[in-house]
Amino acid sequence: YNYNWQNYSPTGPLSNYYPLNSDRKTSLAVFKVGHVFPSVGGLDTSFKYKRVKDTQNGQIGNAADDRETTDSGWSVNVGNQLFGDLYGSVSYGRYSRDIVASGLNVDNDKNIFSTRLVYNLAGFELAGLAQWIRGDADPGETGTQSKIKQFRMKAFAKVIF
Repeated sequence: YNYNWQNYSPTGPLSNYYPLNSDRKTSLAVFKVGHVFPSVGGLDTSFKYKRVKDTQNGQIGNAADDRETTDSGWSVNVGNQLFGDLYGSVSYGRYSRDIVASGLNVDNDKNIFSTRLVYNLAGFELAGLAQWIRGDADPGETGTQSKIKQFRMKAFAKVIF
């Protein structure tokens, strides 16, 4: 999407929805491919690459309020039907977010290793996801990098009608 609100009236009908003097453009590209290999009862594999570029220009002639963010990442996934109703998969992904704002370059990188188990019955699904995240980041955008280590876990149940 793209919108340009340079010199828009501060009392106009859309002035509550967009910041004044904002000129923003976002581009998104995704490539995903998957294949099931006939070995080991059907080995499910996939690869995904995603890139998002967001450019936010503020007031014309003021480079200090401009911001450009580029997110990119890829992941590979391998899964298999472990038992009759239990599916399991592992995945690895590498992601980066590069930010250029007010003359400051901020690079954030992370690796995510994930395991997922899904138990399926007719009309019911129970799943769990565990992720281990490591990386280098500057979350405060101060110019100081720090090590990131995180573990997160999600479990859910779903009823399908």
